[in-house]
Amino acid sequence: MVGRRTLATGLAVMGAGLAGLAACVSQPAATVTPAALEAAFAGHSYVGTQADGAAVCIHHAVDGTFVGRAGGLVSGTWAIREDRLCYSYARNPDLSACRQVVLAGNRAALLEDGTLLSQGHLAEGNVCA
Repeated sequence: MVGRRTLATGLAVMGAGLAGLAACVSQPAATVTPAALEAAFAGHSYVGTQADGAAVCIHHAVDGTFVGRAGGLVSGTWAIREDRLCYSYARNPDLSACRQVVLAGNRAALLEDGTLLSQGHLAEGNVCA
């Protein structure tokens, strides 16, 4: 897809603050348990940058809903399925999809088929409002 960096290029751009994240990518996704993903995202906001440079801020409420900005206002429901973070968009169900998550502390990267979609950090509460 045009505008998306490969995982290797995206991780190189992430900088020294994400050195631990690069190490996590080399491990199988199964090492991140569904419970760990749930704990990381529930009640937290994912704040970062999409591969095209656009800002993203998504608050993941503990009730399974989300609201925020990612190329415009977005809302819907989120869930953890196996080792993936899945979004179901209220206004555009065709965009609904599950993403691989790489975690390193409060840093996170979302990927699709090995392609970096976004990178950022998890902040407690709703910092996207």
